[in-house]
Amino acid sequence: QNSLTMGWDLLTSSRFTNIQKCLFVNDERKALFRNILVHAVMATDIFDKELQMCRTERWQIQFGDDEQDAKTLQAATTSILEHMIQASDISHTMQHWTIFEKWNRNLFREMENNHKSGRTDKDPAEGWYQGELWFFD
Repeated sequence: QNSLTMGWDLLTSSRFTNIQKCLFVNDERKALFRNILVHAVMATDIFDKELQMCRTERWQIQFGDDEQDAKTLQAATTSILEHMIQASDISHTMQHWTIFEKWNRNLFREMENNHKSGRTDKDPAEGWYQGELWFFD
């Protein structure tokens, strides 16, 4: 969440007014963009059971067998985007070994830095190997 906040603050700073004019034609579109961005970033958190359940429920509402009045283009787009982001987030595990190792190392360092700075209690070194094997089971 810290990275998202930092990125949003940077994007909405006065340094990037030109790109803001292209992305956000009005406050409603700005809120929509932020909502989609938050969902896309949060989709990378595959270990949060509550978020995963919400994503699954949204998918069922949008693409399940039951026709629902709540089907909207925005909701369907968000659901598709969440699943695409999740797939791309872990796709490094199916790439060449050098790609897997590079992104795995980057993720470990990011999580280790978060732990050392106190942003999380979880030490990534504990159970890292077993966690990586879990992806392949």
